[in-house]
Amino acid sequence: MRHASALIRFGKSVQSRTMSVRIPVLGIDEIRASNSSSDDSLFAQVNAGFGPNGPGALAITGPAIQERLRHIRANFLPQALQLTNLTEDAKDRLKDPDSPLTNGLSRGVEVTDRAKSSFYYHPFTDKPGDHLPEGVDRVPLFHNPNLFPTEEEMPGFKAAARDAAQFVVEIGNELAQLIDRRLAGIHGYVAGSLAKTVRLGPTSNHKCRLIIYHPYKTQDEVVETKGMWAAPHLDTGSLTGLVPGIFLDKDGNQSASPDANAGLYIMDRSGAPMKAEVPPDVGEALLFQIGEGLQITSGGELQATPHFVQGPATAQPDGASRVALAVFMQPQPHEHLLIPSTMTYEQVAAKTADRHLPPEWPSLAWRFQKLQQEGKLEALQPLTFGMHGYVTFSNLGAATDNEPPRKRLKPMNSF
Repeated sequence: MRHASALIRFGKSVQSRTMSVRIPVLGIDEIRASNSSSDDSLFAQVNAGFGPNGPGALAITGPAIQERLRHIRANFLPQALQLTNLTEDAKDRLKDPDSPLTNGLSRGVEVTDRAKSSFYYHPFTDKPGDHLPEGVDRVPLFHNPNLFPTEEEMPGFKAAARDAAQFVVEIGNELAQLIDRRLAGIHGYVAGSLAKTVRLGPTSNHKCRLIIYHPYKTQDEVVETKGMWAAPHLDTGSLTGLVPGIFLDKDGNQSASPDANAGLYIMDRSGAPMKAEVPPDVGEALLFQIGEGLQITSGGELQATPHFVQGPATAQPDGASRVALAVFMQPQPHEHLLIPSTMTYEQVAAKTADRHLPPEWPSLAWRFQKLQQEGKLEALQPLTFGMHGYVTFSNLGAATDNEPPRKRLKPMNSF
């Protein structure tokens, strides 16, 4: 079903015949042994997962990880439905009008978000703006205070949310050390930069997203969202950790998937949608995806992969919801995304998987050019994560004219 890629590019949903891709798997003990001995035996697995021909994802497992995941999926994820069942006053207190896409509770604020609720929070501190270096301004998009429900409203929820997210970051940091060593051979790659980004503690800029994919109420809602709980996109950060989703019935009990085709998909390097699956004999595993931030700093050596979440094909008002936790590990907005010193921004942009995204998602080359035209990206003014986020989120509809920006590009200056 290789032709399905064209359908996805134009916003159609996955058809009944679904191809899947097995995510490469690493054991956490293997990673720790490799990091402590500085051997390169796992670099091939990093390449298989994140390289130009990989799915853009890796799974990490082990007895301790499986035990923690079973606990998180059985005890924390089911609490997500309680958020949506709070009183309207309580839900209003959890909304952040300044940052609805990155903080607090929201529903229906994205183009294809009609059947999805999100709860965002920082994993280590309730006031991330208090932990910035002197002279760095607070950015509401990243640094507004957490907005948790009270203990009376949801006993133990805040502690469980932090525990789950911090666990993901801890494993992510160990993976980041392995990736840093894999990239050490690239001339101009800043040694240890990913592990520094994927750091623990309140000075980090990580965002956690507890996601509730609601059952479609009507078939019109299925059509409006093009059958997708989350449209094809790339993560803008460096590394994303995913606690695999569970399905819950209307009473909050774990249930079977409402549709065998529902779930997480990646788009392979030819643009074909493939359902992301961990080999069945592995058991529970944490998934990690590459974001554009690491794609940029690695010079395209490692590549982000477009991905989306497919919903059920038919409306089931009383059907199951899907709940998952994503932890976006990313630099602070003032921190630089330094490209390898031997490359230009044009060369980095040429090594990208965003060519298979829908046309309304502006290509990396188009975004670099726009920043250059605005005087925000120059030889002595390198790209920051804040600039990357600005040019991405402020131009998500920039390609909705007759011809998308990626087809209207003029040559970039090489710098």
